Amino acid sequence: MKNIPSIVAVPVIIVLGWGAVAVWMQNGSLKANISTLQSDMAIQEDEHKDAVRQLQELQAESSRSMPRLAQLPLPSGDLQAAKKRGPCVESLEEGADEFVEGMEAFHVSEAVSRKYQTMLEMLQLEGGGEQALLDLLAQRERVLNMVSHGYFTNPLDSEVALLEREEKLSELDDQVGSLLDSEQYDSYELLKDSGFEQYQVQEFDDTLDAGDLLDDDQINRLLVSKLQFKKDYIQAINVANQLIKDGKKNLGFKAFDQAIELYETNYMSAARNELTDTQFERLKEFEENRFSQMLLSLKAPYEDRAFD
Repeated sequence: MKNIPSIVAVPVIIVLGWGAVAVWMQNGSLKANISTLQSDMAIQEDEHKDAVRQLQELQAESSRSMPRLAQLPLPSGDLQAAKKRGPCVESLEEGADEFVEGMEAFHVSEAVSRKYQTMLEMLQLEGGGEQALLDLLAQRERVLNMVSHGYFTNPLDSEVALLEREEKLSELDDQVGSLLDSEQYDSYELLKDSGFEQYQVQEFDDTLDAGDLLDDDQINRLLVSKLQFKKDYIQAINVANQLIKDGKKNLGFKAFDQAIELYETNYMSAARNELTDTQFERLKEFEENRFSQMLLSLKAPYEDRAFD
């Protein structure tokens, strides 16, 4: 009976020994993980510094080629809201916020430059008028690109947000109008909501071979032509929609056909005078399907409804 305690103690000592080994191994693993994490953070910080440097180089390049746009303001409001941060990541988070702000301002400047290039080239505003205009255009671009859907669970809240957005856009339009004469404002009206058409022209240019790419003048003339004929097209489809609402579906559909045909014919006729033979043939291929899709989209909401 006296030997029982020693017999029991041996396995206990063995278990404790293995436990100590396990703790030691776990501690070593934790140290390795911490070392890896610190290394990853150092790499991320280096990458962030490289990204900031690249942004600064891009902004410097932009200021050399478009000096008037270099002073567009950063987004208003305090984007650096106070929040609890761990001591190891505070500087990284602040730097990331500054980087996002800088990128947002840079992209707004680029968007304003592209969208209003034709108008800006013909402007001769004095004093601070030009910078005031650029500030307003930048504000409008931010408001225009705000996303309202998805942030509200109540559809009514979403509708209110859209109405407020439209009111703000209208207010900015009035302010822009106070800086421009009637001819300049007509150009602004043509360009202010032209994002989709500008995308289409750029998309077409991207399909061309290197030796057939559009020059800046061709891009601007194509865009302006498309926007000018779009105004007549919008008026025509409004008439067609009203015919259908009045119970004249067949007449409305014919009006859709005529509106699309006239839009395509006028645009392609204008484009023929601006493009080489190769460019024009590629444009016909590019636009044919798109105008067909436009016609289908006009008729689709009424296809399964009885108006006759």
